[in-house]
Amino acid sequence: MKIHIITGSFTPDINPRAFRSYELARQFAICGHDVTVSNLSYTDGYDYTDLEKKLGIKIIVIPVYIQSKISQVKNKSQSKFRQSIKGLLRYCLAGKLFPYERIVSKMLFIPKDTDLVISISVPFLTHYSTAKFRSKHSKDYVNTTFVADSGDPFSTCQQFKMAPYFKLLEKNVLKHFDYLAIPTSLAIDAYKELVPLKKIKIIPQGFNFEIKNNFPPISKNEIPHFAYAGVFYEGIRNPIFLFDYLTKLNNNFKFYLFLREKSSFTEQLLDVYSDKLKGKIIVRYGLEREKLLIELRKMDFLINIGNTTTVQVPSKIIDYALVDRPYVSFNELTFDKTIFEELLEGDYRNADKVPDLENYNIVNVAKQFLSLVAK
Repeated sequence: MKIHIITGSFTPDINPRAFRSYELARQFAICGHDVTVSNLSYTDGYDYTDLEKKLGIKIIVIPVYIQSKISQVKNKSQSKFRQSIKGLLRYCLAGKLFPYERIVSKMLFIPKDTDLVISISVPFLTHYSTAKFRSKHSKDYVNTTFVADSGDPFSTCQQFKMAPYFKLLEKNVLKHFDYLAIPTSLAIDAYKELVPLKKIKIIPQGFNFEIKNNFPPISKNEIPHFAYAGVFYEGIRNPIFLFDYLTKLNNNFKFYLFLREKSSFTEQLLDVYSDKLKGKIIVRYGLEREKLLIELRKMDFLINIGNTTTVQVPSKIIDYALVDRPYVSFNELTFDKTIFEELLEGDYRNADKVPDLENYNIVNVAKQFLSLVAK
């Protein structure tokens, strides 16, 4: 079978979409399929030759999102004026969505004998570009199955407010796909006004469980060690409530923050609370996934600070379960001090229930995608 994946992130990027694209491409190739990845992210100086040979796939770079190999983690501090202009452009034009689509349209090519096309968002640019390609060449792909793999809808983005007309754009884009794959049934309501329910398929995010073979044994720390992995957002994932709470505790502990990237918000936050907590906070940026999992394995427990509203099961929850450490999820509204203090005391009875990991095994996830191809 010929499979083409269009993604905005791929190795060496460090984010859930890059991991998802990589694991799908890898598993399809293991199953003997002919796999091509069109990657819209270009890392300066990164050569895909060895990775192509290792995985047995073809990688085509369409240089839209350009990153530096020397420092992929950047401080995104900006003036308030620049932030305001950027916010206005994001609201009215979705940033550079339209000029970026023109770049992709000049370079994106899907062979006519392709059996399965999977567009992975975010960014929405992948869906937009793939839909326009299919619309332009519709007669050539009547036997090809097109799947849009998404989390939250683009037009109702939780992090950034979008102009109302983007709902119409998203609905028009998704009609060019045969299926919409979403990772959890919780997201169905968010999409029911955008696509017919019969087109929606629940396909969880896929993870390579073989990575567990490299994990160190579990050992208890002399004082509680706990960690958070991911990113913070001032509006929808703001941890100030937790930091304020921690400053009032007399307990001795180590709180590890494994953050994907720097931002003006996190830098300002840490400037204030690193001093207040006096060495109890340890921060590391941009750790590769396997190294991150090994570090998480060393913790006594883990925390997930969720968005104030969400329809998703964060990929980090599966990673937390994968490293076999107790964890608890909360936001400012659901934070339970009693449960948190139990965790600090080594009592994990009220930790979150571990999901059925087999649902997230990349072997099973790949099979679900393959089952969508018309026989």
